[in-house]
Formats: sequence, structure tokens, C-alpha cells
Amino acid sequence: MVQPSNEHSATPSCLSGVPGFGAEEVFYAARASGASVDEAKELVDERWRTRGAFPPITLMELFLTDACNLACPYCFVQEKWQHRIMSLETMQDAVRFLVRESRDVKDVSIVLMGGEPTLQYGVLQQFVPWAHAQAALQGKRIRFDMTSNGTLIDDEKARFFKQQRVMVLLSIDGDKSTHDRHRPTKGGKGSFDRVLTGLQALKRHQGYVGAKMTIVQDQVPHLLANVAALAGHGVDFFMMGHATGGEWGSADAEALARAYVDVYEWWAQADPKTRPKIRMIEEAVGEKGGGKRHAYGCRAGRTGLVVTPERDLFPCSKMLGANDSKGILQLGTLDTGLVAVETRKKLNGYGAFDRPACWNCRMQSKCMGGCYAVNHTLTGDPFTPGADCRVVAFVQWAKEEIQRRHRVRIAASSASAHSTTQSSLAAKHA
Repeated sequence: MVQPSNEHSATPSCLSGVPGFGAEEVFYAARASGASVDEAKELVDERWRTRGAFPPITLMELFLTDACNLACPYCFVQEKWQHRIMSLETMQDAVRFLVRESRDVKDVSIVLMGGEPTLQYGVLQQFVPWAHAQAALQGKRIRFDMTSNGTLIDDEKARFFKQQRVMVLLSIDGDKSTHDRHRPTKGGKGSFDRVLTGLQALKRHQGYVGAKMTIVQDQVPHLLANVAALAGHGVDFFMMGHATGGEWGSADAEALARAYVDVYEWWAQADPKTRPKIRMIEEAVGEKGGGKRHAYGCRAGRTGLVVTPERDLFPCSKMLGANDSKGILQLGTLDTGLVAVETRKKLNGYGAFDRPACWNCRMQSKCMGGCYAVNHTLTGDPFTPGADCRVVAFVQWAKEEIQRRHRVRIAASSASAHSTTQSSLAAKHA
């Protein structure tokens, strides 16, 4: 948590006329002068938020618990925390914070995270209906998403999630051999069969099932087989990404890119009415993957936040897990509000000139500067990209190759249709 320094003894009226003072100084100076928390927050809001310097917060991750029944080697939690659990009161205060900080935006999102969030199912049964009702009173709608390992999901939970409009994204890495190798239980046993049971329950009640696949180097050659296997089990949507934080050599990164292209070829030849949606491919064929980025970074700290069980606010769950799980770039707390203004400026892309490593990079217009948490792990600085850049470059090549192949396929299909039409007309007038 951000703490006041010994200097914070001036009055708010003195500080309000001093240019360059950060919100942290203003907040703690106000508190030291006897202002209440609400009065101090109001002063900060008056100086910064009402100036429109930052966009509204519309996405909030709730880190419900770091406890988990699996032991995935690539997980950023890695047993570094003492199984903290978020209280119902903190969840409710987080919703009030989101309702306030989303300003005039009517549709907001809450992502239920962990650890394994279904370990908090009992509290979620109270919290989710309350949150929907609370948002409705303010004229807002909440979209709930959950990332779960699926091992604890049964028909009761799947039915509740459906009724309460909680969309569940399953963390599942492929077929049984792939998944069991990289997502074992705490006892070292495979978890695929239990996840498959959860997937089937979601299919019965939610209908539409998404999978979050984490790709490890040794499974790159099996990527297409893993995608096809999960599609056969009823997965409708895929989010795929490489395991970050480790060393990906050029050969591994190139192999991953070519595997993505192979997945595209499989997808393109499948029936459009029944084939799954694959985000990476849709970005490529829809040209979203080739467009120019006008700012660095993701939603973290811009329009999105994560709340910890201790009520702290960080830009995202991965940044919360960085720095030996002490977190990086804390933005404030539910009680102080978003007081780390200078940090938010950087996260909002105002400090792109502070990233010299990106100045001469050919990927500058398409890359978002790398994941802040991964950057910190690899270079010690959230804003300095590391070796993960080579993976980003190869993935971008894959998107461009997929885009090229898709355009060729569309052109060939159009030419064939035109030829068929001309042949029909000729036959008709013969």
C-alpha cells in the first residue's frame, strides 16, 4: 500500500496551488491536516479526475483467493501467498467503486479471478445477485466473466452461473496427455478428466464454452491436434497464448508462428457453421491484428484494475503477481481511490517517449510494448521489453501470413463463384 512520507504536513489549501504535486501527496497531506478519507478523495478528484485526464474504469478483476487445487508450473501465483480470501464486504465495496469510477458508462465488466475462484462459490452465491441488483439501481449492467480450471464445476454451479449471467472461461491446454502434463493436481495427478466433467456441465447449461490455452514450448508441435481435440469435446471459442516469463528461443518462437498458421488452415477448411471461433485467427482475418496501435499497453491501469483481498488496487492480476507477488505499479486502494496519478499517466500511454527500447523497433506500430508484468520479470522494468519481443514478432508474422492466405482464399472463392455464374448464363442462352 502507498504510505505517506514525513513531509505530508502541509494543508490542502497550500498544496492546491503547487504545480506538479502528485495525488499521493495531496491525499495524505489532506489526511494529515484532519480531512476525512472522503474529503481527501474529493480534493484529488477535483484536481485530476474531473479534468478528464483518464478514461473511466469499466473492467475490474476481483482476485477472490490465491488458493488453488492445481499446481500448474507456469502459473504466476506459484504458492507465494498465504491463501488470502476476499471478504464479501470487500467484493461489495469493489462494486461500489466500479459503479462510481465508470462514470457515465452503462455497461461494465467484472472478472472473477484466482487462484481458483470456484473455491469461493459459497460467497459468490451471495455476491453476484447482490452486484446485479446494486448496478441496476445505478442504471448500469454488469457482465460477469470467470476464469476457472473447471475441476470443481458441476451441474449446480453451472446452473447458477447460467442463471446469474456469469460466463466461464475454462483453462484447458489440450488433449489429456498435454493437459495432464502441464496442469496437474497438488498431488501430481492429472486433472483432465475432472475438467472435462466441468466442461460437459457448462455445455449442458451455459451452452457456449470457451477455452484458454496456455502453450508451452514442448507442446508447440501438438498445437493443431490439441485444438482439434478440444473442438471435438465441444469447445466453441479459443484464446491461445504462449506461456510467458520463460525463455523462448528464436526456433521455438518460429515454430509457434508456423503452428498458428497450421491451425488457420484447419480452421479455414472446416464448416463455417460449426467451426469454433479462435481469437488470434479472427484478429488476423479481420485485420485487427495488422492495424496500427496509437498507444502502448493494454487495458491495465487505463480502463481496468484488479482488487486484492487486502483492498489494494493494481493495474491487472499479472502485475499483482509480479515482484515475488508483492505486485508492481500499485495505483491505490479501495479506500484511498486511484491516487498514483503519475503511474496511471504512464499506463495510459502518456509516457511512450520514456520507452527508448521501442523507438526504432519495426514492430512499434503493431506491438503494444509488451506485457508489463512479463517485462518486469525479464528486465526489471515494466516499461522495457525483454526477450519476449521475439515471440511477439513471430506471432505478428503469423497474423500477417494468415491474413494473406485468407485474402487469397476469398479471392479464389469469388473467382470460382463468378465463373459458375457465367457458365450458368451461357448455358441458359445456348
